Amino acid sequence: MVVAMSLLMLAGCASSNGSGEASCALALQYQGRTYYGLKAAKPVTGGEPLAEVRFSPCDDSGGQVEPGTAEEEDAAARFQALTLKGIDPTVAFVVPSRWPNYIFFSGPGNATTFPPKIKRLLNP
Repeated sequence: MVVAMSLLMLAGCASSNGSGEASCALALQYQGRTYYGLKAAKPVTGGEPLAEVRFSPCDDSGGQVEPGTAEEEDAAARFQALTLKGIDPTVAFVVPSRWPNYIFFSGPGNATTFPPKIKRLLNP
């Protein structure tokens, strides 16, 4: 059985390189860790409120984040994360108010390393 998942690319920050294309993955920060967005098979409802999370730093232009840019706006954004029942929040959480079909996972993107509970959410 193939794990139905995809990393959400090109959505975590806007580009300032003038091309109109971003090259940053959807990644959020929580307690100093980076969590990457994994596409779930269906919307995932969360449990208890966890914390406000923010975008992981992203600068695909190679320079400083300039005031008044989309990158600055992204850096200031905060989103309410919720726990997932039976999954340690240091491993994964959800932000259903903004990305209802995504799980934010702290481990490597190699599907063979996903804990069984995460695999079930990605591949019902």
